[in-house]
Amino acid sequence: MRFVVALLLMAAPALADKVCAEAWFARNLIADRGGYCFGSPLGQALFDNSDCATKQPALSAADARRIALLRSTEIEWSCAVDTDSAVLPHAPEHLRAFDPVPAITGYESACDGWLGPRTFVRSGPGGRVMGEIVSGDTVMFLHATDEGSSLEFLTVMRDGVVVARGWHPPILPEAGQCEMFAG
Repeated sequence: MRFVVALLLMAAPALADKVCAEAWFARNLIADRGGYCFGSPLGQALFDNSDCATKQPALSAADARRIALLRSTEIEWSCAVDTDSAVLPHAPEHLRAFDPVPAITGYESACDGWLGPRTFVRSGPGGRVMGEIVSGDTVMFLHATDEGSSLEFLTVMRDGVVVARGWHPPILPEAGQCEMFAG
């Protein structure tokens, strides 16, 4: 048991680094899509300022909520991304493929052993197929779901490897689509 606790404690900084990198990147990707002009070396290295228009972009209510959630995640995880650097370790470049941009929480739950029919995850509502969920897959819930949304962001794992990420209608424990829900 002590060995397991020691492994979890050693993994915590690496998890925090990944959560912080994704929260910062996602928040700034939303701002970039709104026309934000980056002043920091990191923002300029990761986002295209050639089409920027403002330091205060007009955002949809959903994007403003997502940014607020991402900021609260950064505060909760005591994130300190070095914006003076031109490199973001663990940069989640895959997020560029999604619209809306998902908001990581740092907490997870899972549907272990998918029992439902073969189904697809998409880049956004009506967007392109990013992958599929098949029998036996583990479906991870690592991101917030907008209140009243008809979609949630999923990470699909097969044999311990991420095989897809994308938006999908909510998976409910009571729907009997999983051998077990955890988290």
